[in-house]
Amino acid sequence: MRERIHFTFTYGMNYSRTAFWYQMFQNVVIWVSVINFLISSLPEYWDRDVLALEIIEKVSIGIFTIDYLVRFATVKPGERCSWVRRPLHLFDLAVIVPFYVEVVLKHGFSFNPADASILVIIRALRLFQMFRSVKAARYSSLISVFTKALWLSKDGFVLFSFTITILMVVVSAVMFYAEQTIMIFDKTNRIWRYPNGDVAWFQSIPDTFWWFMVTITTVGYGDVYPKSDMGKCVASLTMVGGLFVLAVPVAVFGSNFTSVWDERQDHLTKRARRRR
Repeated sequence: MRERIHFTFTYGMNYSRTAFWYQMFQNVVIWVSVINFLISSLPEYWDRDVLALEIIEKVSIGIFTIDYLVRFATVKPGERCSWVRRPLHLFDLAVIVPFYVEVVLKHGFSFNPADASILVIIRALRLFQMFRSVKAARYSSLISVFTKALWLSKDGFVLFSFTITILMVVVSAVMFYAEQTIMIFDKTNRIWRYPNGDVAWFQSIPDTFWWFMVTITTVGYGDVYPKSDMGKCVASLTMVGGLFVLAVPVAVFGSNFTSVWDERQDHLTKRARRRR
């Protein structure tokens, strides 16, 4: 009986019709809760206790809490510690616990709304509410395909991270010194300026890292850009080079995702044949 309850609450449509409908119910609760969280960030509702939003929040957390406790209680006693440490179950806790901590902070102590330190803690705790969207991943087999492809691509991502770090330091240094050809150092304020007196965008090599990341990924926000001819040449080469640098992790992940997807399709096909 305990095992049947655990499987119903955990495996969704892959276990039984009852589990399927429970999965659908959980998904509805999750997304209603997410939408409620998004609405609460609107200016007209910010720092206000709106009754409807509070009710949805408390009911959602109540359902999430019951779901977590039932799944925990129906796990085999010797496996509970390892069960709690699983990533998706930690996300479940990250959704539930902050709500109760906020309740304790507000009602368990002499809460002063003007106390900035308490407000900062409460707002930081509310950030964890974004994890409730991750709860939906527990019921999706497609998420496992994505995560498996990511894991298989880890070597490609390590290579990309190593390459991009080296390029960031080298190219940022080249750009910084290229822009110095038109910049003037203000010794009084210890900053670089352009000839017209404006503060220069490239104050140091680390300060240039932001420009590099925006350029190498070909995003190009346009908030920081070179003004010297030499700097424009460096930027042009960086943009073209970015296409080749990004191609490596994209190709590796794409190949692994295709392999995992084909493996999943073969598994579904074989299972469908067995049912016939």
